Amino acid sequence: MAQTFLILKNALLFLNILGLAAIGFFTWTELQKSQNKIAPKVLVQEFFDKWDEQKGIKKEEAPTQIERRAALPLDIFVANLAEVDETSYYITFYPVLTFDSESGVNEDSFAPHVPKVRDQILKIINIKTKDEILAMGGKAKLKDELRAALNTLDLPYLVKGVFFTGLIVQ
Repeated sequence: MAQTFLILKNALLFLNILGLAAIGFFTWTELQKSQNKIAPKVLVQEFFDKWDEQKGIKKEEAPTQIERRAALPLDIFVANLAEVDETSYYITFYPVLTFDSESGVNEDSFAPHVPKVRDQILKIINIKTKDEILAMGGKAKLKDELRAALNTLDLPYLVKGVFFTGLIVQ
């Protein structure tokens, strides 16, 4: 009796090992198949490419030209804002001016113009209120005003954009 139990136990153990090996083998083969499959996004793109080709539709290439600009960061600005109800606020910001890449602007060539640029920026900032700057679209409007005002100065370069890398109103 003990011997038949031992034979039955060993047979069941062998069948379990054989079953685990079969599961492992099938899992491995499915994994190999899935690694050879093409991603659905690629399949869809290939389908539409063939469709367009059959219909005689030519693809238009998207322009890859990126507008290059020269960027010139200015030193930090700390300025008072216009008072409202006898409450005063100040603004701290880091402006970056951008120019055409062909303009040849660099820190050395722009250095003589920095005082009048900073003065013009301060003139505009000092008449702004906290609510004007923090309103929806206020920062974008301020950037546009600064760009327009700087382009009225007698600068040898055209300012294409003004960006803030940091802006705090307190």
